[in-house]
Amino acid sequence: MSLDRSRDALRYGVFYTLAKSDIESPTPINATRTWRFWTKHRNRFTKFLAENYPPQFIARHIIDATSHSRNLGDIIDHYDVSSDFFLLFLDEGYHFYSCGDFRSPTDTLEQAQINKAQHFLSLLAPKPGDNMLELGCGWGAMMKFLRDRIGDSVTLKGITISNAQARFICQNYGFDIAVENFVTREYQLSQYDHIYSMGAWEHVRPQDVAPLLKKLYGALKPRGRLVQQFSCAERPHTPATFLLGELFFSGFVLMTLQDQIAAAEAAGFRLLHDSIHDYRPSWKAWYDRLAMHRDEAVRLVGVREYNLYLMLFVLAWKFIDEKYATVHRLAFEKPGD
Repeated sequence: MSLDRSRDALRYGVFYTLAKSDIESPTPINATRTWRFWTKHRNRFTKFLAENYPPQFIARHIIDATSHSRNLGDIIDHYDVSSDFFLLFLDEGYHFYSCGDFRSPTDTLEQAQINKAQHFLSLLAPKPGDNMLELGCGWGAMMKFLRDRIGDSVTLKGITISNAQARFICQNYGFDIAVENFVTREYQLSQYDHIYSMGAWEHVRPQDVAPLLKKLYGALKPRGRLVQQFSCAERPHTPATFLLGELFFSGFVLMTLQDQIAAAEAAGFRLLHDSIHDYRPSWKAWYDRLAMHRDEAVRLVGVREYNLYLMLFVLAWKFIDEKYATVHRLAFEKPGD
């Protein structure tokens, strides 16, 4: 182990150092070996030591010191990577970058994402003439799905923080897309019948959740629905999970389901639906597809980005498998008169 890696191991722990080393490797990492290493079972003693070093207060200090601008910059950098790169591993039908519903062992990634979208559609229950807004609209997957299923009977608008995503949507689908931060954006009162998001709420910092929910409550018409899919913390982060998250999204912290629901109810919402979904098959499918397209991925974004995304996918799988988080699909309603 090099001197720099030894210093990192002493300061940040072994797991962080190994992951960082793989990401910064000058050659593409071996996908089979990497998956096997990070997902294998470890005995309790080894896992406890690896997950709880360095001391919690050091990891917490690093998270607390993360500036809002750096946190926002990491999110923009992640989603502003070439759209062609993401298309290498996302489902071919709609390009969802969020947890799909694998309902049977024979479901493909494509079918799993359609299953998810159908369920979302049932929770939104739009009516002709409705005005709908998607927060963090990705590559327009759900907007395209809605148009395919219900035509132009509703008005669809999306918000993304990524110029690359906005260009892709405008060029391919022609939807009305705003390149903005949906957290800090101001919303017109009673403008939308439904607001929804999938896989975007994880990027909302805990201190921003309550004020954002109040703004979204105001933006909805009476009887309007807020439908979301996102990961909720199931058990406290360890120092290792804090620091590994810093490799991808600085300042990354999840709230518990109880805190999320309490914040929504404090804003005035009424909970209509809560279901739990398994993110692991989606992470594994993306990992396998990206590894299968290694050469094209490296050509598009370079070795480091290829390694970074593979590492993200396998560590996210492990994060869910170790029950640090669970994906919830929630539907809230703004009470009517």
